[in-house]
Amino acid sequence: MNPKMKLIALAIMALVSTQAISENVIRVQVPITNAGSKITWSPAEPTYTDWVAETETCDAWIPDPSTVNMGVSFEQTRTCTYEETRQVQAREYSAYLDEYRNLGEPTPETRPISNTETQNAVGTKFVTSSFEIQNPVPGVNGIYQVKDTATNTTFNAYVNMTYDGGYWVLAAYWVVPSEMIRTNGQLVYRGGTLATYTRNASIYPVIPSGKINGSTRALLRSENGSWINLFGQWQSFDTMPAGSIAPNYSATTSIGNKTIYPRNAGWPNYGNPNITSSGSFGFWTTYGNGGPCGGENRVGTNKMCVMADNGYSSHGDSSTNKFFYLKAQ
Repeated sequence: MNPKMKLIALAIMALVSTQAISENVIRVQVPITNAGSKITWSPAEPTYTDWVAETETCDAWIPDPSTVNMGVSFEQTRTCTYEETRQVQAREYSAYLDEYRNLGEPTPETRPISNTETQNAVGTKFVTSSFEIQNPVPGVNGIYQVKDTATNTTFNAYVNMTYDGGYWVLAAYWVVPSEMIRTNGQLVYRGGTLATYTRNASIYPVIPSGKINGSTRALLRSENGSWINLFGQWQSFDTMPAGSIAPNYSATTSIGNKTIYPRNAGWPNYGNPNITSSGSFGFWTTYGNGGPCGGENRVGTNKMCVMADNGYSSHGDSSTNKFFYLKAQ
């Protein structure tokens, strides 16, 4: 075979072999789709952190105690405000993927909070006196016209102008403790309504019942000889704000400074000596059971205790005059 024919034969054989191989290829028809076209995101409920309170700011308590008479109990109020802050994270949701994703950074959210608070307080406005002596004569005791500065009215009352600087208006005159049951502790507390008493209205008229006790000082006089030996002719002391505690009274007396006790100090089973003396009024000489005034289980008549309670007459002085004054100006 000549060379030319040999080349033609080889070319024919190569073509046949290539076709045989190509016939053995497996062809599969697969549809091509875009998955991203099915993923959609919709706005979703944000997530929140807990509220955190910021610095609280409170208004002043009102009314101010300086605007309320000394010793008068009242209620104060104030409003306090503050802000609470939390972080809010925006999100969106894909139903196709069933998952959430955050949108951007968290943002702060605030809300104002306010509330009203209350508390009990006692007035501090200084009250010199609710009573004013009209045409006073220094050193001369007797019946004077007295002005009630709180109501701008006048009344007649016995005034002592000699003891401890004078200007003492009589609020009570009694002998037997049971006579004084109506006064209770109103004589020694400022701001309370007085229930006064006198056993002789013509010679010793007193402040009318119903007047407000605005006096800052009181004076006690007992004609009992034993009491006078210990405390002198008179004892003056501060009246108290309503609701305060009085375990004892620091008194200025005609023979020097002394301490006198409320009746519950001398009668311990009546109550703790540190409770207020808002009940029946009375004085003992010493704390507890000791001293000439006595106390529980120390019975006796005509004691020097300046009592004003019919339940303790055996421990009180039932035979001598006793006078209780309130300071005027």
